[in-house]
Amino acid sequence: MAICGPDGVGKSTLVSELQRLLPGGRVSVMYGGKKANHQLWTTPLALWILETMRRIPGVRRLARFYQTVVFQPLEFFENRARWASARREAEQREFVLFDRFVVDRMWRHHVSKAGRSLVKVNPGDRFFYWLYESHFPSPHAYLFLAPTPELMFERAPGEYGSLDHAIAVGLAYDALAESLAARGRRVHRLGFSAEEAPLTLAQRALELVRS
Repeated sequence: MAICGPDGVGKSTLVSELQRLLPGGRVSVMYGGKKANHQLWTTPLALWILETMRRIPGVRRLARFYQTVVFQPLEFFENRARWASARREAEQREFVLFDRFVVDRMWRHHVSKAGRSLVKVNPGDRFFYWLYESHFPSPHAYLFLAPTPELMFERAPGEYGSLDHAIAVGLAYDALAESLAARGRRVHRLGFSAEEAPLTLAQRALELVRS
């Protein structure tokens, strides 16, 4: 199951609560972000180069080109290696949870025209959307966390320049979820408020998936 959603929505917290609800080795977690759980040695090397380029003023403009032409292709193979590892785990566990999934490389394709003034869209985003949509295996279920934009902005103010920025990102994830569902994927959307306890949210998530 892929736990999906914008930054700051509580994906890792939900995964931790699901692990508590399903103890005894029934759950395995695969982290799908950039900075950990690398299966290939090329990924941390490419990431180090990317982050170094971003820190050097004279080279910073080339970082987006490097990200599209070098880092993201290597990241695709990294994600395939993670998928292979998850498939092996699935033979022994009731649940294999992806904390982040390849949708992190797909949602920008769905940013609205109005949102593009707030969200950086790289030239290669359309290609990588096609690549992941057409040439990457699907999990049994996608679980999209869908809090309000106000909650997104409150939880991760460093990720969003403004509330309008958070709204644009949230709408893009909503559009992606609808697109996946239209293609026959099993997609669940889980809305929640700031007042809802993480354990209660995890219980609702399990009910959704098991239904």
